[in-house]
Amino acid sequence: MNTSLSFSDGQNRAIAMGGLFQSLNLVRDLARTGYLTTHAFETCTKSLFVTNPQNTAEVYGDVNAIENGLSLLHTLLSESLTDAHKEMLTYAVGINNLSQRFLKNKKMLATVAERLDATQQKVEHFGISHDNTVAAIADIYTNTISTFPYRIHVKGEYTYLQQTRVADQIRTLLLAAIRAAVLWRQNGGNVMKLIFSRGALRSDVENLLQHIKAQ
Repeated sequence: MNTSLSFSDGQNRAIAMGGLFQSLNLVRDLARTGYLTTHAFETCTKSLFVTNPQNTAEVYGDVNAIENGLSLLHTLLSESLTDAHKEMLTYAVGINNLSQRFLKNKKMLATVAERLDATQQKVEHFGISHDNTVAAIADIYTNTISTFPYRIHVKGEYTYLQQTRVADQIRTLLLAAIRAAVLWRQNGGNVMKLIFSRGALRSDVENLLQHIKAQ
């Protein structure tokens, strides 16, 4: 799908939620297996550096890039929840909590923006998924979002969670999830709308997935 296409407010919110669940699904994969899909990880990480998009899809490069997140979101809205799905929702609730606190903290917003801007040099020199770049992004999360009393408790295999590379990737993805939650709010998203407009959200997600499959 071309990012120059216009999207409804509902579709923009759906795109943001798709980005959020793509990040969280990768967190779960990492914590349990130590591995992730590089392209999906890079899509989420790149979203942190897109600060002036023309539309929500541009944050992820193209809607096709978050097909996995949109598919997971559709499943969560349409089917009976498995334990894995409930784990995703628990993470999502936590991310929503943190994004609210983050948006209220102007000093922290400025700090994250400044440090991401400084990290852009590492992106250009090493690449978006290089260990040095990911470590720098993870450090931003550690020194900002992680200072809130409320924290996301990631469940998984101890062996993987103790690996520096995996821990850095998880923190990077959590920051990307925060970015998506902020994006969702910037497009008019709120908890009450999510509760009472699930059908509309599901319809928007289905339309986006249909467009992707038509490409």
